[in-house]
Amino acid sequence: MYRSTKCHPHRLDDLSLWCTFFPLPFAETRHQMSQKVEINQLHFAYDTTTVLEDIQLGIPSGEIVVLLGPNGCGKTTLLKHISGLLPSKQVTLDQKTLSSYAPKELAKKLAAVEQHVQVGFDFTVQQLVEMGRLPHQSHFANMSAQDTHIIEEAMRQTNVHALAERPFTQLSSGERQRVWLSVALAQQPQVLLLDEPTSHLDLHHQMALIDSLRALAEGGLTLVISMHELTLAGQLADTIVLLKRGRIIASGPPIEVLTSDHIKEVYQVETEVFSDETGAFWGVIPKRSARDTPGNSPNKG
Repeated sequence: MYRSTKCHPHRLDDLSLWCTFFPLPFAETRHQMSQKVEINQLHFAYDTTTVLEDIQLGIPSGEIVVLLGPNGCGKTTLLKHISGLLPSKQVTLDQKTLSSYAPKELAKKLAAVEQHVQVGFDFTVQQLVEMGRLPHQSHFANMSAQDTHIIEEAMRQTNVHALAERPFTQLSSGERQRVWLSVALAQQPQVLLLDEPTSHLDLHHQMALIDSLRALAEGGLTLVISMHELTLAGQLADTIVLLKRGRIIASGPPIEVLTSDHIKEVYQVETEVFSDETGAFWGVIPKRSARDTPGNSPNKG
């Protein structure tokens, strides 16, 4: 799927410039569609409770893959396996198991932004974003001019440059979300994992994030994202992976996966799915039940 990298009025800044000045360090373009991440028959359980069952998934370079499903369906657990937080030989990155990478080597290839991250010290935003460069530095090395420039660009692209001297603990949830994305961009990974990145953002910043992620993917970054917003997910993703009780119900382009039947099976909600004049996915709207229709509410008194 082709994505334009032209400036967009919603974009935090033109993130295609980031991809121009700081190309992502991997050998193959997204159009070669090599499998960057592969998951082969992954099963996982907490004690006796099955969380993931027979997960089979290939994620090409430069693709945006969005994981969808209700709470408890296994989205976050799957992200933890892809990140290596939950070790598994069933997950490979560039045809190597994650455990075969040294920690610093893996950090150059993969970054994860979790939904809730605690910071034990009162770091400023600037200090946190600088930590994104640690995988690229030798011990006790000073920040290079290139490091400084990359950090400045990461902060500008996520619109946190004005917060540079603010303590992280004084930020709103949405501001914190953008700071962690800035840290990940400063890390310059090849694969970026995001757990519900739009959950604390207002509509303007949601659309800015969507456009920015598209530009990053066009520059070669592979993205795996868990979300709840069906319409946003369908407008962002190359591939939707729809999960229910730890199993993949459907996987493919948004227009093929986000059907009324699939949505009803997973969410038990009747919906209407809309496409544009080209047949591409446009959005999902829940149908109102008869009891929700004006005039049908029960009498009070």
